[in-house]
Amino acid sequence: MVDTEAYWIDVGARECRRLQLILPVYQTLASGALTLAEGHLTVVHNQKLMKGHGHALLCLDRRISLLVQGTLELPDAFSLFGRDAPLELRFGNDTVRVRAHLTSLSSGSSEEHARVVLQPNPQRMVANIGGVTEVDYLVFHVVNFPQFVSLGHGGSDLRHDGRILGCVKLQSDGWHIEIQELPETNALTERLQVSGGYGITHVGRLSRQDAKPFPIPDAETLLQNLYLYLSFARGAWASPMLAVGFRGAGVKVYEDWGVRITTPWEGRVSWFDIHHGEALSALYPGFLTLLHSGELGKAVKSALYWYLRSNRGGEGAGIDSGIILSQAALERISSAYLDANGYVPPIKDNTANRLREALDRLQVPSEIPSSTPALIDGQRRGLWRDGPEAITRIRNELVHPRNKLPIKLGTVIPDTWRLAQWYAELLILRLAGYDGSYSNRLNAKWVGEVEEVPWRSRS
Repeated sequence: MVDTEAYWIDVGARECRRLQLILPVYQTLASGALTLAEGHLTVVHNQKLMKGHGHALLCLDRRISLLVQGTLELPDAFSLFGRDAPLELRFGNDTVRVRAHLTSLSSGSSEEHARVVLQPNPQRMVANIGGVTEVDYLVFHVVNFPQFVSLGHGGSDLRHDGRILGCVKLQSDGWHIEIQELPETNALTERLQVSGGYGITHVGRLSRQDAKPFPIPDAETLLQNLYLYLSFARGAWASPMLAVGFRGAGVKVYEDWGVRITTPWEGRVSWFDIHHGEALSALYPGFLTLLHSGELGKAVKSALYWYLRSNRGGEGAGIDSGIILSQAALERISSAYLDANGYVPPIKDNTANRLREALDRLQVPSEIPSSTPALIDGQRRGLWRDGPEAITRIRNELVHPRNKLPIKLGTVIPDTWRLAQWYAELLILRLAGYDGSYSNRLNAKWVGEVEEVPWRSRS
């Protein structure tokens, strides 16, 4: 059963309203292993059942992984040694059944048992208690999302023990999602900034606005889309996971221990400013509509992958490789958008032309910004005329080095990468119908510095 406690918050001009603080089902950790459940353990190999006892664990060290650790009866357990073939793992009175690989086998503390560590493959275990197919609401946990507050209009933060907890409400198509910072998040993120790794920073609740029960697959789809949304906001993979479904007065009927790709804690630049949490509420409906927009939605999902890979910058493959990934994202979005809007390409069409056409139609400036001086210098020297041409020419020089550009690439790569990522963010924001403020990665010098999206001034 999930406990909730009421708190009061000052909203606007001393207006107060009663809100619910959502409490997590699982504790927060900055490292180590989080115990998810304890229960009976059965491993099936060649139709032979080996029984024991175990724990399901979420490991939060160098990478997130789902493991089952326990003991099995001897001597049967040692028949698993050296077996590469997948095993069947049954956990918790056989309610969870998955394929798994043996990662560790050793002698136990007694002569009757062996210690085993098993890794489910794929990394997901689902418990559907009693065969229930619908839930009234779902509580989930968010890993590695930054603290935010809403200093602008439309925020819904909570006041708790003298401090503000960031809270956002996402609504679309009859669904209601609330995401809240935890009271422990501030201390947790301080540890993560030192050690890196992973931690549960926020907790969320998903329900229908009409309070009616809903099918579990619908919730799974919404959480997958929320995964893309929070990752786009963070500029890195931020995962909602450990979903727990409830019926009636807090009766647990469903658990999902699936693991998604999540980026370790590290600094990251994106369009989302953490002092303007209200932007999350404003963008969400349009972003969800965009994901469901046929081929364009598929293109955006693909582009998000390349954008997030590129956004690791020097922490990942490097910003030179990032330019290649960024252009893949830009080309995917611009081509899908133009195709969906009846674009007839000229005889001599190329990537720069298509990107320029998409930017111009969507009122995103294609001129080289003054905040990219290296690209401005190249423009003065006649190497390119605008942003799309600069990005594509530099990308082509990286992929097909022919010394066509009479410059040292190292001098222009940082500005090119920043510009390409800026374009990717603006294209997605524009296609999602966003008209609010955002953090311009080309200009912003501090947290809280935002500006209007460029199409507002051009319309």
